[in-house]
Amino acid sequence: MNKTILLTLVLVVYFGMGLTSGIFLHDLFLPDRELPAGGSFLVDRASPYDHIKEEQVKLYDDRVEILLPGKQLSWARFADSNSMDPVFDHTANSIEIIPQQPEDIHVGDIVAFQYGEGLIVHRVVEIGNDEQGWYALTAGDNIHTVDAGKRRFNDIKYLTIGILY
Repeated sequence: MNKTILLTLVLVVYFGMGLTSGIFLHDLFLPDRELPAGGSFLVDRASPYDHIKEEQVKLYDDRVEILLPGKQLSWARFADSNSMDPVFDHTANSIEIIPQQPEDIHVGDIVAFQYGEGLIVHRVVEIGNDEQGWYALTAGDNIHTVDAGKRRFNDIKYLTIGILY
């Protein structure tokens, strides 16, 4: 028999056995899971609004400039809460602006809001109006429930426009 044909046969059998054993072991050791509605294990989250346009970013060999006239900028560090993993963790930093009106905030944006004595940084998952006016619902990306209560515009202190790793 030709060496090439023999080698091809050996490889096909070898990989076929690996595939078969992988399927068998998967079925043996991993629990059955049903796909969620929509047919995918991937979670579709709204992305943040494009607060910085391409023409506002200037790249140089030794620096980056982001031109945001009229915006009040702030630098932020994060607590080690894991609530926004994998988007960011305590080792990341962010650039934030102070929103001036409710229209500055969109579903998908990451905001810092007042909660008791501290600030919590979570994603806006819904925006609406009720008898008290504008509100946003928020949730951590790594938390599978919406935060308790509604965020009013005055609760939202900062809007994340960039995350630096």
